[in-house]
Amino acid sequence: MIEPSVAQAALSVLDIVVLEENADGFAAIGQIPDWFPRLFPDGDVRNAPYLAEFLTTVPGPGEQRYSGVWTERDGNGPDCGLEAWASQIDGHTVLLIHRLGEEFEVRRAALQQARETSLSYERLGKVTRDLADAKLQVEMRNREVERINQLKNEFLASMSHELRTPLNAIIGFSSLLAEESAGPLNAEQQTYVAHVARASRHLLDLINDILDLSKIEAGRLELARELFPLDDALNEVLYTVRPLARDKGVRLITGRSAGSQIFADRIRFKQILYNLLSNAIKFTPTTGEVRLDATATPELWTIAVTDTGIGIPREELDAIFQKFHQVGSGTKGIREGAGLGLAITKRLVEQHGGEIRAYSEPGLGSRFVVTLPQTVSRLEPAADLHADPMPAAPAVARPDVRVAVVEDNGANRALFEAMLKSVYPISVYENGAEALEAFRRQPPDVVLLDIALPGMDGIEVLRRMRAELPLRNIPVIAVSAHAMTGDRERFLAAGFDQYLAKPVADRAVLLAAIEPLCRRARAPLAS
Repeated sequence: MIEPSVAQAALSVLDIVVLEENADGFAAIGQIPDWFPRLFPDGDVRNAPYLAEFLTTVPGPGEQRYSGVWTERDGNGPDCGLEAWASQIDGHTVLLIHRLGEEFEVRRAALQQARETSLSYERLGKVTRDLADAKLQVEMRNREVERINQLKNEFLASMSHELRTPLNAIIGFSSLLAEESAGPLNAEQQTYVAHVARASRHLLDLINDILDLSKIEAGRLELARELFPLDDALNEVLYTVRPLARDKGVRLITGRSAGSQIFADRIRFKQILYNLLSNAIKFTPTTGEVRLDATATPELWTIAVTDTGIGIPREELDAIFQKFHQVGSGTKGIREGAGLGLAITKRLVEQHGGEIRAYSEPGLGSRFVVTLPQTVSRLEPAADLHADPMPAAPAVARPDVRVAVVEDNGANRALFEAMLKSVYPISVYENGAEALEAFRRQPPDVVLLDIALPGMDGIEVLRRMRAELPLRNIPVIAVSAHAMTGDRERFLAAGFDQYLAKPVADRAVLLAAIEPLCRRARAPLAS
């Protein structure tokens, strides 16, 4: 049998204190280790809150209760880990308190690490959930933006179509009246017709500006770059703006260009020039001057438009390129336009990789300078910018070429008939089914076909024509108020031979589209 002293020594080595309950509390049996007074200064373990709660339940005979691990503050160091057992031996309540050593620190460190790991996983899970929620919100917002953009595009397309259709009749008939083909007009009537033409063209410009700005801001305006003679483009724009300058009494001066070709989007390049020249004319008083110059270096094209107009305050030179910004009233004392022309011009120039700058002094005029990189150029003999562009196709009678017009709008049917009847024999139809039935009886030589026809649209009419041998080779021109980005390409891809966007400005535009197709009028049928 082991001696009590040996047992006590063993307990001491194991850092276990044995206490027996008596009338005054718990008293230690045997030697007390040095850590016990530091943890329990008054010697009564019942004053320790954790043990006091543990000891509220007295174990029965032969029972043993375990406290679990807790900590007490060590007066000489960090917290100390403890565990205890309470049992009844021979009617005495005995308490064993074990001080945990390194294993406690290891267990506590492991527990802390597990807790931190758990927290890290919780944080990571929360971050993951937050990211997933944020991604879902972004996706929902993107879908909403796409939906709104789609609605906006559909509205713009619808607005463009619905406005261009009546404008086609207004602009077309006013151009026919101005030609005086139906009889001479007196001076007052000519003035009225000119007012109608200017107002309708102004409305068309506003529609085009809104559509262009929408496409640019949506990043859907793609440049169709090509190599073309600069002088041809300058002459075409000058031909367009000369009437504006003449009507206002502004002298339009043109210099000589370097006479080479430029690599750019031809339509958008001319739009840049037109915006700058028409703006200069608008803000230049009668007897004033507007000058266009084009020069080149091996690296840059420089286009300058200079006027002797009312000028721009220096503090507004940057703001003039912002959309809807208007400097002030024009020379007639009224605000004209929607303030979109220069904003669109700047964006078009920048899409070409160029830059636009403005210089001005109030009362002395303005100078707008556009520089474009010479991505591709080839020197050619200089051309005279004062020459007008190639004349339109002459209105020579062609009784051998029968032209059919398929158009549901009565005013536009009457307009196209009035424009063409002096040159070609004309038949008009208001829907696709009626036209196809007539074509099968007597095929026309050229067809002007509207797209938005009732019942059977123009694309379906064309498809049926191409499927029937007698009608397959007839040239067909799409004449449509659908003029959004990609419409032209869509109609040409569908099989149309040519495309004209409404409004058709005048007879010359229509004849220029039809004449090249007349050579196919008597082409042999494909087998």
